[in-house]
Amino acid sequence: MIKETYETLCKEHKLPSYEEMDQEFDLCSIEEEHHLLRSVKKRMDDRVHYVGSLVETIIRPNPESYSDMYECRYFSDADKKKVYELLREMHHILRSLDESNVLCNEKRDAQLINEIFAAWPALKKEALSFIGRLKDAWRAQSNGKEHISYLG
Repeated sequence: MIKETYETLCKEHKLPSYEEMDQEFDLCSIEEEHHLLRSVKKRMDDRVHYVGSLVETIIRPNPESYSDMYECRYFSDADKKKVYELLREMHHILRSLDESNVLCNEKRDAQLINEIFAAWPALKKEALSFIGRLKDAWRAQSNGKEHISYLG
């Protein structure tokens, strides 16, 4: 039923296809079709926020987290500047979603969904490059200078 409702809205507002949106933002997990575009925006917000939080640890590691502190040292200042720019774009999207949630306007919701969907591939590609490097840090040869102390 969600898919049919979305497809009706898709035709009305020229939105991306249900399949494309579901692939990127898990629309299949939406249970309530009332105010469906608001629910779609919430799924987009969740994904952008999640990906942003993954890369944010590169420029703002939690000093109490061994993994954050270990990973962040594998990035240069130039890398961190790129992460900062990526996060600026992501936070602009998140604040646009906040603004839209306050407005409660279906036409604006649809416009924002289209804007985020258009921007998402480039943001995702950039984020994946950093996430891959976070993963690779754990396979990198240690310089032997780590000091493991009590972390609890």
